[in-house]
Order: sequence, then structure tokens, then C-alpha cells
Amino acid sequence: MQQISKKVIGFAMSVAMLANTVALPVLAETTSTRTSTPKKPAENFCTRLENSSTKLDREMGDKAKKLDELAGTRAAKLEKTRSDRDEKLTQQKADADKKLADSFAKMQSKAKNDAQKKALDAFQAAMTAAVSARKAAFDSTRTSFRSGVDAAIAARKVGMQSAATAFQTALKNAEAKAKADCAGGIAPTTARATFQASVKAAREKFATDRKAVEKLTANLKTLTAARKAALTKARADFKKAVEKATKDLRAALAAAKPPKPATPTTTLKVKKVKEEKAKVKIEEPAKVKVEEEEKIEEKVKVLQVSAKIAGFAFQPVSVSVSKGGTVTWTNNDSSPHTVTAADGSFNSGNMAPGATYSHTFTSVGTFSYLCEYHGSMQGSVVVTE
Repeated sequence: MQQISKKVIGFAMSVAMLANTVALPVLAETTSTRTSTPKKPAENFCTRLENSSTKLDREMGDKAKKLDELAGTRAAKLEKTRSDRDEKLTQQKADADKKLADSFAKMQSKAKNDAQKKALDAFQAAMTAAVSARKAAFDSTRTSFRSGVDAAIAARKVGMQSAATAFQTALKNAEAKAKADCAGGIAPTTARATFQASVKAAREKFATDRKAVEKLTANLKTLTAARKAALTKARADFKKAVEKATKDLRAALAAAKPPKPATPTTTLKVKKVKEEKAKVKIEEPAKVKVEEEEKIEEKVKVLQVSAKIAGFAFQPVSVSVSKGGTVTWTNNDSSPHTVTAADGSFNSGNMAPGATYSHTFTSVGTFSYLCEYHGSMQGSVVVTE
């Protein structure tokens, strides 16, 4: 859009320059005394005026024709630029919509129960609404900007044409007056001085009219500033909507996570025996065996676990660690990711490719997490005693 604005301004300046050049032949004929000594005496003014009249008319006609041709070329180029940009934006939107749909499908495939599916449906609806609102804001802004630019171009064109026409009329009137003076017996020096004064006045008025038209450039600056403000607001609204949708999704997934599986218990059954001594002999070895197993379990507690991020997925999807243990994630992808708990208990922030993040778990339970940038990437950490 900034390139379009520059082209519009350039077009308007070209119109002004071409309109100004229409007057140059006459000015060269009538104001040469300002820079050099005339080669012919002022008494020959009437003769030279008659000879230059036809040449002046032809040159003014040629300049007007070139001006119209340039205006048509500029308009066609502007339309082509807009058409190419619209086509590019349409393709980009189609690609983005497909990518978003694929992401939603992957997220839905990870749902483990109806509550999670419902949460993902709500997230998809919120994201779809946010994307649609942003597109509508962008489209409206683009349409308003283009309409304003077209109106400014049209107004500038009319203004420049009006100034040029008035200038040409003034020159023709000055020429007609000079011819009448020459025919009426007015002294050539007097006729020449009157003609020069008229041309000077016409030129000054044209300069004033052109400056008034050039003020329309301020309209383009105003349009550009308004477009920038509208786009900034649309992006901010979209970001706010995405943050809310993500926050709601986390809360819903945390509430909908599957219950923790019950820990199986082993009951040691000892057959009753009639003799107390035999009972003691059976139970004591069993008690010793259980204590030994507990000691072995304490020795094999898992305190360090490594996981990786590759292929836009957490690998493995679920890891187990003992209470007080630490899990370390390494981003082996070419894109940045995050490791963010669904309940907000931990968050890696942005993890660039090759970055690592570690978190120590101090409580028992199952902790679900996901990537804030790619909602379909989900995993869990099971913390045991």
C-alpha cells in the first residue's frame, strides 16, 4: 500500500510538471529579456507574434495529448498493482485457512473424552471468529484506503486540468490582445510590454493554482495514517481474542483431564495355621520381603528424565518421573515451541531451535502440557512417589 501511495503522489507531480511545460514556449518567446539581450528589436514583435502563434497552438496540443496518455498509463499500472496484490492475498488466505483446519483436526484427534472434545470445539469456534473478524477489518481498511486514494487522484486530476486550462486561456487571451494592438496601430514596444505583463500574470496565477492543488497530497498522508491505525487495532483485537481462546482452552482441558488411575495394591494373605509358632514363621519372612521390596523401590526412583521436541510433537508423549525429579525438554525442531502446563504450573516461554528447558516436579499427579504456538502438540508428565 505504501508503494501505491508513492505512485499516486508521483502521478500527481507528473501532471503538474506537464501542465507547467505547456507555457514554456510562450514564456521563452516573451520573457527572453530577463536572461539575455533580444536578437531582434522590439519593433519586430508584431511580426514574430504572428509567426509563433501556429507553433504555440501545435505544441500546446501535443503536451495535452501526452498528459492524457500518461494519466491513462498511470491508472492502468495502479489497477494492475491492486489486482496482483488481491490475488496474492487470496492465495495466502487459502493457505492459512487450510493450515488452520489441519491444526484443528490434529487437536481433535488427541481428545481423550467428550469434555476435551467440547473444549476443543469451543476453541475452534473462538479462533474461527477471531480470524473472520480480522479479515473483515483488513478488507474494510483496504477498501476505504483505495476509495480515498481514487478520490484524491480524481480531485487532483480535475484541479490540475482546471489550472492548465485557465493558464492556456490566459495565454491565448494575451496573444489575441497583442494581435489586436498590433493591428490597431499600437506601438510594437507598447504591445510587447502589455503582452509580457499578461503572460507573467498568467504564469503567477498558474503557480498559485498548482500549489492549491498540491495540497491534496495531505489527503494521502491522512489516508495512510488512518489505514495504519485501523490495521494496528485489528491486529491488537486479534491477539487479544487468541489469548482469551487459549486461556479458556487451558482451563477447560485442565478440568476435563482423565482421572488418575488407581494404584494397585497387593494384599499379602497368610493362611491360618493352628500353631502360633508356624504362623510367626510364615509372616515374618513375608514382612521382611515387603520391606526389602520397598527399599529396592526407593533405590530405583526416577529423578532425571529427558524428552525432545521433534517433528512438531513431544517425544515421548508421556513421561514418568518420581516426586522431586526433573524433566528436561530439548527443541530439536527447526521452529520455536513452548512447554506450557495446562494448569499454568510451569511454562518454558519461547524455546528457539536447540534450546532446552527443565522443570522439577514437587507434587504427585498427572500434569498435561502443550505448545502455545501449535495447539495440536500435547504431552503429559506422570509424577509418582
